[in-house]
Amino acid sequence: MALKVLDVPDAIASPGRFAAERQALAMLRHPSIAHLYDADVDADGRAYIAMERVPGIPADAWREQVRPDARQSVELILQLADALEYAHGRGVIHRDIKPSNVLVEPQSGRVRLIDFGLVTAVGASALRRWLNPRESDVGGTPYFMAPEQASIEPVPHDVRVDVYGAGALLYFLLSGRAPIDLEDCRSAPAPVVLEAVRARPRRPVREV
Repeated sequence: MALKVLDVPDAIASPGRFAAERQALAMLRHPSIAHLYDADVDADGRAYIAMERVPGIPADAWREQVRPDARQSVELILQLADALEYAHGRGVIHRDIKPSNVLVEPQSGRVRLIDFGLVTAVGASALRRWLNPRESDVGGTPYFMAPEQASIEPVPHDVRVDVYGAGALLYFLLSGRAPIDLEDCRSAPAPVVLEAVRARPRRPVREV
């Protein structure tokens, strides 16, 4: 079993998001998504989520260890795409597809998607009751973030942000670098980073 403990300020400031993550995991039963066992707030006020312990390593460590070829990289993304299609069919958008949220078993190549902390809802999903509308429009990891997630103005997100994230992860697996050029923005203010996400996509991978 794996235990995720949220910082107390985060749980207090955004109780709806904790509830949404818990609800999303409870709704999803897929071989490529880590299963939820329990979620609650303990006597000290700490929110926790107890999940299936996945015997895998993050996708970037998997790439470094296994040195996958193009076929293996595509097979990983196909597993991820199947999990995302399943989640989307239940009104769940992950919104933070990146190497550290995709665990891979080195021997079998089996994929598990984890960390629904930025989850949002699509359609008439039951998740909507837990989410503050403002919370649905923020968050993401710049290197793998879809351009609409970096919009200054609130933009409703749909399943395409996860499709973009899966494509961004494939780009990384094939090339060893993220599809957004942020090398000179590491210490820049957030608006500069978000502008770079919108304006600096790299060219497609030409060599594998």
